[in-house]
Amino acid sequence: MRSIRVTFACVALCAGAAGAQTAPKIDEELNELMASRAKAMVEAHQLQQEISRTWADPAYTSPEIVVLRKKLQALEDAVAYAQDEIKGKVEALPQVQEKKRKLQEAMRKAEDLNKKIEARQGNR
Repeated sequence: MRSIRVTFACVALCAGAAGAQTAPKIDEELNELMASRAKAMVEAHQLQQEISRTWADPAYTSPEIVVLRKKLQALEDAVAYAQDEIKGKVEALPQVQEKKRKLQEAMRKAEDLNKKIEARQGNR
């Protein structure tokens, strides 16, 4: 009977020791997999960023791309012109003119106060 108990105790200790060795090995393998995954994800992200910038890179071109880039530039110029035109028309509106007048008034007031502050500081 005693030998059976000793045998069970040995088996339990061996199983515990085997389990203790297996868990760190699994954790180590998991850590290696996670590190490899992180490295692959970083590499994929970098490549994705490079690819997303290539459309504007003049190193990548063809006659068709040159035509499209010129079209894009013309469209950007048209947008800038339209924005300037809208800005001018909006600033000419009476309600905006009133705001511009108030802005000038507020700036004059701030400048006057600035001068008074400087004068007071000079008296000290």
